[in-house]
Amino acid sequence: MKHTIFFINKNPEWNQELADRRYKGEESEHNLHILWEDEIDLDGEPMSFEILEEETFTVRAEKDGSPIEIKVPETTIFRYNYADGNSTDLAVSSSIIEEIDRRRINNEEVVYVYMKAEKEIFRPYAGLYLEEEPEI
Repeated sequence: MKHTIFFINKNPEWNQELADRRYKGEESEHNLHILWEDEIDLDGEPMSFEILEEETFTVRAEKDGSPIEIKVPETTIFRYNYADGNSTDLAVSSSIIEEIDRRRINNEEVVYVYMKAEKEIFRPYAGLYLEEEPEI
């Protein structure tokens, strides 16, 4: 079965009344409903999927050529577990999640993660979305 997860950043300034009044309920150039969207298709065949709320996510990176770990508290982790013991973790600051919608469409497991933040979401790579940039 195919697994896909969408991370969708909704516009906090979206005005439904304006859309209804002037654009038949649709978004317009100056009144966008969605600012951006990332689609991630998972490789392989995950055995299971779990959503872990209010967890600490560990980001592994390099600083000045040396490996470092940054602990990011209060995240929601979307974990895909594989038969070989490996897993794929994707994470979002819990405070910016508006809704999570999980669906089975034909032979595909699809997860929609709707986010909304007052300021720009920090996204160093597809699959990690934080309310603010962590201190290193």
